[in-house]
Amino acid sequence: MAFEFRKCFIEGLYEVQPKVFGDNRGYFFEVYSEKDFFEAGLCMKFVQDNQSSSSKGVLRGLHFQTKHPQGKLVRAVEGKVYDVAVDLRNGSPTFGKYYGVVLDAEKQNQFYIPEGFAHGFYVLSEHAVFAYKCTDFYHPEDEGGIMWNDATVGIEWDKIAPGLEPLLSEKNEELSRSYIQKLLKEQKIMVNGSPVKANYKVQEQDNISLEVPDMEEPDILPEDIPLDILYEDDDVLIVNKPKGMVVHPSAGHTSGTLVNAIMFHCKDNLSGINGVMRPGIVHRIDKDTTGALLVCKNDNAHRDLAEQLKEHSIKRRYRAIVAGVLKEDEGTIEGPVGRHPIDRKKMAINYKNGKDAVTHYKVLERFKNATYVECRLETGRTHQIRVHMTSIGHPLLGDEVYGSGKNPYHLQGQTLHAMILGFIHPSTGEYMEFSAPLPEYFLKLLEKLRK
Repeated sequence: MAFEFRKCFIEGLYEVQPKVFGDNRGYFFEVYSEKDFFEAGLCMKFVQDNQSSSSKGVLRGLHFQTKHPQGKLVRAVEGKVYDVAVDLRNGSPTFGKYYGVVLDAEKQNQFYIPEGFAHGFYVLSEHAVFAYKCTDFYHPEDEGGIMWNDATVGIEWDKIAPGLEPLLSEKNEELSRSYIQKLLKEQKIMVNGSPVKANYKVQEQDNISLEVPDMEEPDILPEDIPLDILYEDDDVLIVNKPKGMVVHPSAGHTSGTLVNAIMFHCKDNLSGINGVMRPGIVHRIDKDTTGALLVCKNDNAHRDLAEQLKEHSIKRRYRAIVAGVLKEDEGTIEGPVGRHPIDRKKMAINYKNGKDAVTHYKVLERFKNATYVECRLETGRTHQIRVHMTSIGHPLLGDEVYGSGKNPYHLQGQTLHAMILGFIHPSTGEYMEFSAPLPEYFLKLLEKLRK
């Protein structure tokens, strides 16, 4: 056989090594053989070949198509790239996990990625030519994307290329990075009257123009789901999110989310900055966390409040019940939060790859085997309170990810409530503060602990 097929730990992914015949005159090898691939169980049909050229540090992806998913056989024709596939198949035991392989033109190795994966690559050499065969045609209207640094995936790009910074489009205050990349692909961004690729390096005196098409109607459908509204005006909506509700759609959660509900409630009056999957969403809280969540009804409000969030000027106070009895009345936890080095579903204190995070806590009430606390955030990292409280030996009651696994109170997820939300109103300039009442399950648990 002219190929060696190596299965990866994620079902369906294969590293493929062709047999290369070479001497001082050059080399020869088969890029693809239907017969050999079929014998290996890879019975796909390719309908399209693509090729791209990129310079060092360029990162492309992570892209996927929903209605017309593509299987891809990828390789580096010139240079070297780090190629990554993320499992987005519903029901897959490795859903959300990724696998990466260095594709090297000198080795001529290939990587097969079936349908149902997000795909991207990072250029390691000074220049690279990337080629791939596809099992379906490209449909630009069907394309979705995951941010290259999405914390829930946790791709460790820096371990493959330490010190390199990905070459991405600069952040526009009105348009997301992924949306700008989409405009580039659709040739809506022009330099000196001509369309350019994402890796174009801007020169002095360049005249840059872009055509922003009308906002696309999202595939996410409005749903008549009751909302507990704390406040609403023409700019913002404050919602008291219930337990068990996902904030925005994602793979595996395309309905029943807060976004589905607010799309029904607000109709066309939602910010579009975060794209069709997260209209109006400035920040989020976990599925099993309850409490106050801020929604923006126009782009001006979104830009203003996103800046407040970035500057850590938005007031956020959480109520939590943690396991064990805290000795100190107050304390501060400082520790960078990043992807857990072993368990990819978890975050952890990660001094090498984490982002700075600061949580202040104050004891409100002590019980026999638990403590009622208020937490104040200086930063807003993924699972920050849950990770920080666990790091000092006091995980949140009910936390199935960071807790002990014992759940004597039969709780559904962590006991965490976003109680206080304060910010400067984007139109009036006045400070506004809102309080979300403690949910019923939280109050009943406090009553049990007090007995």
